[in-house]
Amino acid sequence: MFTEALRELRHHPGRMAATLIAIAVSVGFLVGISMFVRTQGTALGKEQAVATSKADVVVYNADGEADPKDITQGIRDTPGVQTVDIVQSTSMVASHGQDSTMLDVHTTPAEPFRWSSVTSGNWPSGPRQIALSKAAAESLHVGVGDTISASGNDVTVVGITDDAKALQTAPAYTSEDILQFPNTWIVKAKAGTTPEQLVTNLEKSLPTVKGAPKFNTGKDYGSTIETAADHQKKTVTDLAKGFDVTKYLLMVFGAIALLVGAIIITTTFLILLAQRRRQIGLMRAVGASSGQVRKRVLGEAILLGAIGSALGVVLGILLTVAGSAYTGALAFGLEWPWVDIVIEFFIGVVVTVLAAFLPALRATRVAPLEALRPVPTVEQKRRVGLARIIICSLLAVAGIVTSVAAITGHGTRIMAWAVLSAMFLSLALLIATPLYVPWLIKAFGFLLRPLGPTARLSTSNATRNPTRTSLTAVALMLAIGLSVTLQVGISTTRTTVMDLIDEYYPIDITVTNEPSYDPNADKATVGTLDPAAVKKVQDLPNVKDSVILKGGFVQTEILDETRIMSADKDEISKVAPSIAKEMEPGVALMSSEGHRPSTLDFRSAKGTVTLKVKKVNGLSFEDVLVTEEDMRQIVPSAGNQAAWIHLEDRSNLASTLTVMMSTSSENVEIAGGALIGGIIEMILKALLIVMTALLGVAVLIALIGVANTLSLSVLERRRESALLRAMGMQRRGLRLMMLYESIQVGMIGVIVGMVAGFYFAWLGIRTVFRLASDAVPVHFSIDWPWTLGLVAICLAASCLASVLPGRRAAKAAPTEALADE
Repeated sequence: MFTEALRELRHHPGRMAATLIAIAVSVGFLVGISMFVRTQGTALGKEQAVATSKADVVVYNADGEADPKDITQGIRDTPGVQTVDIVQSTSMVASHGQDSTMLDVHTTPAEPFRWSSVTSGNWPSGPRQIALSKAAAESLHVGVGDTISASGNDVTVVGITDDAKALQTAPAYTSEDILQFPNTWIVKAKAGTTPEQLVTNLEKSLPTVKGAPKFNTGKDYGSTIETAADHQKKTVTDLAKGFDVTKYLLMVFGAIALLVGAIIITTTFLILLAQRRRQIGLMRAVGASSGQVRKRVLGEAILLGAIGSALGVVLGILLTVAGSAYTGALAFGLEWPWVDIVIEFFIGVVVTVLAAFLPALRATRVAPLEALRPVPTVEQKRRVGLARIIICSLLAVAGIVTSVAAITGHGTRIMAWAVLSAMFLSLALLIATPLYVPWLIKAFGFLLRPLGPTARLSTSNATRNPTRTSLTAVALMLAIGLSVTLQVGISTTRTTVMDLIDEYYPIDITVTNEPSYDPNADKATVGTLDPAAVKKVQDLPNVKDSVILKGGFVQTEILDETRIMSADKDEISKVAPSIAKEMEPGVALMSSEGHRPSTLDFRSAKGTVTLKVKKVNGLSFEDVLVTEEDMRQIVPSAGNQAAWIHLEDRSNLASTLTVMMSTSSENVEIAGGALIGGIIEMILKALLIVMTALLGVAVLIALIGVANTLSLSVLERRRESALLRAMGMQRRGLRLMMLYESIQVGMIGVIVGMVAGFYFAWLGIRTVFRLASDAVPVHFSIDWPWTLGLVAICLAASCLASVLPGRRAAKAAPTEALADE
């Protein structure tokens, strides 16, 4: 069985090339996920435990009341201890000019515990000094001697280290104490003392230290004394397990890629067996049974699956190496989850065999008399079964009914209705492809009719075998539909959430003056906003617009000291348009929080001014915003009280956080919606990029299927192509015919997938937001650059898919039309 299958593969490698690619890409995707996620998790664990990498023993004090100096001395006095050091680490934002990054800052380790070395400059030895890893220095574009801002403090870079590229925060070092109450000590054993012996010695000595906690050796909680190897292993294992959750989520996309690949494999085997009907008929004529024919086809499938899966394993390893090198995880070594890799290898084989099972059953139906008949150029068109029409109609009706229930219903059940609707409509759409795909191709063909008879002939060719064309289009529909659903869903979520943030947090950053309390006088001293704070905020490179609000504090019936502010309405509209449009003479804008009176009396030196109160979002509880005309009547001599900032990009959090911390003081309050909006926007952008990249694999496999179908169709229609050449068609015409055919099949898959994706995304997002609140307005959003880019990519790929088949068809000599195959 396998010998004959191998002979077939060796004699006709071109027929199997695209199938091997589809299997290899699908399995490679799964293997890449398993290896890359495990490698990333392990590398992150090793990065977290890097401060203990040169130690023999690690002591962790979780809840003890002992003075850190007493514990240090207790460790130092323990027999077998050579030296001890305290581990201190924290994260902070660093910036230099327009560049910013997150640093994982450690106190400079003692000589025996240093895990890296300085390649330029020196280790920090004084205050306001810092040593950066090479990656951090490159990110900030600084060198030795430059000054950076770290958590609002200016520090001098005195050294560059050779630390590996970090996965999250870049390493940095300082000689100053970072933590007020350190809780981790690293210990080096004397020569002749093993780490295990040192652990035993410390278990006896440390409990005698005043206030020392109860140590739980070998436990995963509480205060512990353990070897550095055990500590690092525990850290790596915990993080790797956490990353396994990510692996399982990503495997969903791998399953989608496998499903698309299975459709391509089924299509390929159907075409291959159609081409070999005469060969199979001859086998039956000389005595081969149906079982023998079926075994031969399944043998080819097993061999194809094994070769393709093996190539996929190699591809997955290469992807892991490339991805780990990019993130820096490769410096910590590759992880080899052999169990997962073996399982994924066999998954590729099993999926290939299952995909070939239906074609294998069809192959056994070839009668021996087929050997005496000419090989048909295409399979005869079969009348579409009534059962398919009935099943698809019932599924469509069920999908429409459940959609209506999800749209008009209430409560938690609407999510179940939406899921059922998506399932019913998806099944109806996929099963019914032989019913509507030929008609859509004919409709699309009308657009190509003006291009001449070659275009019309391509439309006829594309519809001659509706089952094969439909299966090819289904793979592309599935990949494009899922991709568009997720893309539109994320884009709509981002637009809706950003609109909500703009509504409830209309100002990106507010820097407001706060009165300072004088305990001697037992009252607050009212001042103005620090000019230095205003300048720092305005100097942000990420600022699009800003406005300074002037005002002062006055008495009202609500509060003894109410801050009243104002600025030019046109200037405010650049920063907070939703607030500016509510500004009117005689109106006082106040926070929407809490109870507010309908009018408010302001008592000033000029008397009492009464204004109508209107609630808006974005203002502090005690602040009031009025027009400049009303301000002059209430506070004649106003000073700077607040700065409102509108950012260019709210997702640029690092630089924003740097400025916010550097301007922070007890007399300045910093607030606004930039932080919330920026975090959400960053998460949604990252999700869009990741999901697009993952589903791009499924799109790639589907496009491979288009190329495979065309290539095998050329082999099947070799006599037809030669006859066309004999009748006068030029080689250019044959290539053009293949191009038009590829474009029609590809674009039908893209169009149907996009329309379905748009609807499913709208239905899903609308249902999710209705579960949260009926009052949330959903703003359907399409990322048109991404969507049009996807169409352009598929169009270009369809054109490329026709190149090789077109060249092969053009090589057919006219005399072949008279030859008997």
